[in-house]
Amino acid sequence: MFPFMTGEDGVVRVNDNDLTQYANILMVDNTRVGFSHTLDPTYMVTDYDMLAEELYAALTQFFLLFPDVKRSVYIGGTSAAAFKIPPLGEMILRRNRTVVDLSGVIIGDGFVDLETDVSKVGDYMYNFGLIEKAVARNTSNTLEALHATSKAGNSELTTYYFIAGISDEINKRIGQYDGILTYQSSIATLYNLDWYGQNCLRTKQFRRSQVWVSGQLFGYIRRCFGLWEVLAIQSPHVVQLKKPKALWLMAYRFMKNTTSQGSAPHGFDSHRGRNLF
Repeated sequence: MFPFMTGEDGVVRVNDNDLTQYANILMVDNTRVGFSHTLDPTYMVTDYDMLAEELYAALTQFFLLFPDVKRSVYIGGTSAAAFKIPPLGEMILRRNRTVVDLSGVIIGDGFVDLETDVSKVGDYMYNFGLIEKAVARNTSNTLEALHATSKAGNSELTTYYFIAGISDEINKRIGQYDGILTYQSSIATLYNLDWYGQNCLRTKQFRRSQVWVSGQLFGYIRRCFGLWEVLAIQSPHVVQLKKPKALWLMAYRFMKNTTSQGSAPHGFDSHRGRNLF
């Protein structure tokens, strides 16, 4: 994601697959997360409203300090960070958009609606033959039991991550089927949302097309009323670790095209059903 990276030899090199080739990047997070430190417990974020207020305040102050970079803004988050995006986006839309010109949101394989996301995990695992039907029907209870066991320090549940050479080889072959925030869960959440384009999701307009990047099949895309739903194939939970160049190019195309809703992305061939980037 960033313009420079450190190799295994410790040498800093230019990152040719970074997102900064296409956009200015600002990393923002709430207090007590990452590099944001405080000893005052009153600064702890305790609910979505407070989270949105704090992030919105950070953005407005940033653009006051750097008005020369004020332009179309896209907010995004992946995995557990994705739940911060909807409340922040809603906050921006309710406030002064001349300060933060929100043009779109990007959510990557993330938690948006925990109840809906988790509800499909059991079906997913059962269909792959990984668990029995009785377990699939009691996903919530099973997750609570596993969480309690892991908090107690049961290392048997995390052995997979510490066996040298195993994780990488398995992940290469599992790809999008790694079971972490499954694609089916994301789609279920999408269909559960209440928005003006909901009916479009059940029409032929919301059909799937291939996405090719540099001669390689990156995945599949479906579009409706400014919404881009993308499935990246042969990629694990964090897609940018496996296919950064293709992913950032996809994000760039989204940012370039969302200003003209309904238009096809650059390179789209409706007859061949492909998006050539």
